[in-house]
Amino acid sequence: MSKHFYVYYSYEEFGRGYIGSRGCKCLPEEDFKYYGSFRDKNFNPTQKIILGVYESRKDAYEAEILLHEFYDVSRNPHFANRSKQTSTKFSMSGVKLSEETKRKMGASRKGRKHSKITKQKMKNSAIGKKLKEETKNKIRNSKLGKKTKPHTQESIEKMRLSKLGRKRTEEEKKKIKEGCKNKVYDERYIENLKQKMKGNDLSVNYNKVYTLKSPEGKIYKFSHISQFCREHDNISRFGIYQMRVKKVTHYKGWKLLKFEELPTPNNTTPTPT
Repeated sequence: MSKHFYVYYSYEEFGRGYIGSRGCKCLPEEDFKYYGSFRDKNFNPTQKIILGVYESRKDAYEAEILLHEFYDVSRNPHFANRSKQTSTKFSMSGVKLSEETKRKMGASRKGRKHSKITKQKMKNSAIGKKLKEETKNKIRNSKLGKKTKPHTQESIEKMRLSKLGRKRTEEEKKKIKEGCKNKVYDERYIENLKQKMKGNDLSVNYNKVYTLKSPEGKIYKFSHISQFCREHDNISRFGIYQMRVKKVTHYKGWKLLKFEELPTPNNTTPTPT
């Protein structure tokens, strides 16, 4: 037996209405017990009008979409529809969720882990998409003043290993340079910086001098740590810092022999002795 597809309008006698589509084996006129797939428990329709009968579900959907759009059923208080039918799915635009509904949705998703296939699909769907400036600003503003959770040593080591041997492209360098040109710092950051600088004699430059022993046994004395790391591929700022704060005694065969802060106007360039 073939199905009959139709669009209907069910309604309370002196209240709201509901527009939907349905496919049934009986004639639409005989399907008088069905009033819709609504979830509003306060909506109790007693009447139904057949708005149109169609040859396929696709045609019925198209008619339903036009009616939903025309009456804006998800926002219109005269309708019990909580969403609008689209070509393939429902649109929840305009629907306000209660706090209880939000809590239930959050609880249902807690502990859920996406499969590798799902993660790959999410990744592919995001390729080529660019965030609007308005969205970027909202993300930035939402993070202002918030204390971030410190990384564990395991996380720091993973990040370090992932960046080993990676060189920035000219395009990346250019973007970083452009981004720093008109950078506006947060007021709290500036205030904290002022507090740190209080009592410091700015006419004196306290030069941090490092004395390192290489894996080959050469002794290097330097203060420009970034320049030194650029000239030696098997050492990094992170490694020198770890030795300086005495978290490690050696780093890739390098050993920190001495660290001192000297008041001097000039920097010392790295030179082997």
